[in-house]
Amino acid sequence: MENLVNDRVAQVFAAQRIKVNLEVRVSWEEAPRQVISFRGVTESLAKTNVLVCLEVLPKVGNDVNISLIDNGRTVVETTARVIRVVRDPSKPLAALEIEDDLEKWENLALPIAVNWLEEDKKLNCEDDWAN
Repeated sequence: MENLVNDRVAQVFAAQRIKVNLEVRVSWEEAPRQVISFRGVTESLAKTNVLVCLEVLPKVGNDVNISLIDNGRTVVETTARVIRVVRDPSKPLAALEIEDDLEKWENLALPIAVNWLEEDKKLNCEDDWAN
């Protein structure tokens, strides 16, 4: 089963980015000893970056801590840099570039994203669902 997941990860990442909604927690230091922390959701995820929707956005250039949460538990936690923000009131987004533990991010976050994608496909694309 693990080889199947690894093969699927490789196939999906040939496309470079997975559009997936996973829970995250992002925190950063706004001022000395003033830590801001918000939960949000991913819009897309890749080997070295992630796009997240957050209620409050950090500043471009800030270093942030990002935790990927699956079924209520933190799966991977690492540091990222804010490379872009979109201040759309209906969907505020921050593009984060993973800076630390890239191998850990790839080995833990990517399989969860692929599993989410597979489950979403099963739930939303089955032939025998009722209207």
